[in-house]
Amino acid sequence: MRLVIFAAFIPLIAAPAVAQTDLMDRVVACAGFEDATQRHACFDKLTPELRGSAVTVFAEPKPTFGDRKPPPSEPDQVKLTVTKMSKNPDGKIVFTMEDGQVWRQIDANSVGRVGKGPWEVEIRRGMLGSFILQLNDYTQLKVRREK
Repeated sequence: MRLVIFAAFIPLIAAPAVAQTDLMDRVVACAGFEDATQRHACFDKLTPELRGSAVTVFAEPKPTFGDRKPPPSEPDQVKLTVTKMSKNPDGKIVFTMEDGQVWRQIDANSVGRVGKGPWEVEIRRGMLGSFILQLNDYTQLKVRREK
């Protein structure tokens, strides 16, 4: 009896997977057209199905400098303007940038006197996925992006 019930549910489970595979096969087939007009017409026919698809085919890029695993096209360094610097209870500095990014110091170096802001900083890639913030052309701190 259990076997009969299980056999009755197999088509219900397998149907969406087969439909998704069929849709992706048709997208690949459209990409194979050499003539741009035919290729665009083929994609235009698939657009309603792609919009109703459960799989996200295209995603919008977002700024990711400082994230844990950057995309290969990300720059090795950026120059930013610091609008606010504050110290944590542990003495580490938190940098808030003009564009809303927040970077936190992770090493034990001291900053010394930096004057009144805003400050220009350069953040570049260090070794093993770390980031180095250079403040006032001489002070270097290891930092991690928080936001």
